[in-house]
Amino acid sequence: MRLEYFQLIDRIIEIDIEGRKLRAEATVPTASTIFEGHFPGYPLMPGVLLMEAMAQASGWLIIGLTKFTRMPFLAAFKEAKLRSFVTPGQTLALGATLLHEGSGYSVTKAEIRVGGKLVCNAEITFRLVEFPSPEFRTSMEQVAQSIAFPREATELYAPYPIHRLAALELDRQIPKKGDQRQMEPLQRIGTYAAGLALESASAKGNADLLARMDMIAVAGTAERDEAVDAAILSGLPKAEQPEAFINERLMRDLRPTLFLAQLANLLAGNISIVHGVTGSSRTFMGEEAASVDAVRIAHARIGAGQSEIALAGGAYNAEHLGVILHSAMGNALWKGEPKGVWQRAALGGGLVPGSIGAFLVLEESRHAAARGAKPLARLCAVRSERTRREPGAVTAELERAWTALAPLRALDGVAVISGATGCEPTTAEERSFLAGHPDLAVRATGAHLGHGLEPQFAMNVALAAIALSEGRLFPSFDSSGFERAMDAPLRQILVTGVGHWRGEGLALVETVGNAS
Repeated sequence: MRLEYFQLIDRIIEIDIEGRKLRAEATVPTASTIFEGHFPGYPLMPGVLLMEAMAQASGWLIIGLTKFTRMPFLAAFKEAKLRSFVTPGQTLALGATLLHEGSGYSVTKAEIRVGGKLVCNAEITFRLVEFPSPEFRTSMEQVAQSIAFPREATELYAPYPIHRLAALELDRQIPKKGDQRQMEPLQRIGTYAAGLALESASAKGNADLLARMDMIAVAGTAERDEAVDAAILSGLPKAEQPEAFINERLMRDLRPTLFLAQLANLLAGNISIVHGVTGSSRTFMGEEAASVDAVRIAHARIGAGQSEIALAGGAYNAEHLGVILHSAMGNALWKGEPKGVWQRAALGGGLVPGSIGAFLVLEESRHAAARGAKPLARLCAVRSERTRREPGAVTAELERAWTALAPLRALDGVAVISGATGCEPTTAEERSFLAGHPDLAVRATGAHLGHGLEPQFAMNVALAAIALSEGRLFPSFDSSGFERAMDAPLRQILVTGVGHWRGEGLALVETVGNAS
């Protein structure tokens, strides 16, 4: 125990997920500044700290049961009883059992024993919320490791690896705390990414420009509330009227936004509110193909003179049980230690999800020059298709698209940023196409950042633009030998976007002023 730091659990002995119980232990220190005042000459463990220790044991139980998707905050104590004194040096045996969960709350009963004798017990209520920030969750995971929290309880999605969201300084792009609180993770990811894109394009805060800026936002259909699902499934067998029970719980527990809007609509709305993008707005759904079409349509409208500047992209939250369950049921996920996308085929393949937010600002060149904006790269062309996915169809479609781009292609200095998912046989077919062009240096971003479905293509176009502006490809994480170094000066990048089960896309991006 470190009383001054409120670290009151030394070790988790056991978490019984089925029985919804936890056992832990802690030893009261023999010396502490707290004992100087409580009490001088007669040191006792304060009763409030005993209650806090029971709350912490209960909290770790809830974190284990929710697989680190919710943070429990103390709401109420009921029938708390302090039955005996606890003195320095004594070892506490702590126990917690979950009694009830639902509607965003959990109730536990907890106790502390010393030498088998009950010294205190209580019924404790917690409010469950999402972790306020990735940094806070990371710090809790570090504490969990220090108290021997069972590894299987911290590895939320095992045996499926994921690329988790990096820590974000939300205040930089979503300054109002109220806006941050009302957003789900996907909304925060997307709104933050949109802010970065606007900032990079020197468009952030320019009210006149933002009022004319068009927007295409992409995201999935919806996120299930797994806490509500779990409460319904656990309560259903005991309900006297199952149908009425389900309807009542759905109406009472689900957030209204789950009924009123899809994720892409919510994302576009949040971007409009936070960043003031109020031109025309479109929203797409449909996995990887949605991102391809978002970029393609924004590019085509600018080329046709229907738009001068557009914001296009989306967001994906991989850290959600419903998302993982959906992909796992479709046998789309990679199991075990992470490997590069080209290495997974021999073991059956599969994608590694990643939380991603990516937006592009696409602008007509003369419009950008008139306002003094410096472009990172030039988007030459975007193609999208949807084959029947018969054997060889993906390879053939990529070859057709590559041939169609021939008039725009440079003679040398061309590389590929691949959105290959790792799923088979699709990835093998994309590899077959790439292998037929050995002069192209390839980089698959799924090994670096994971696969984010809807925003993946926009992200890869953004990475292509950055690479071209810097004049070099980023390093390879591939140990199979398929990805090689690039010797020639970088002039163009072909971006591939082959969906894990449907949709194919290509984009050609080049350096500004490149003579193709």
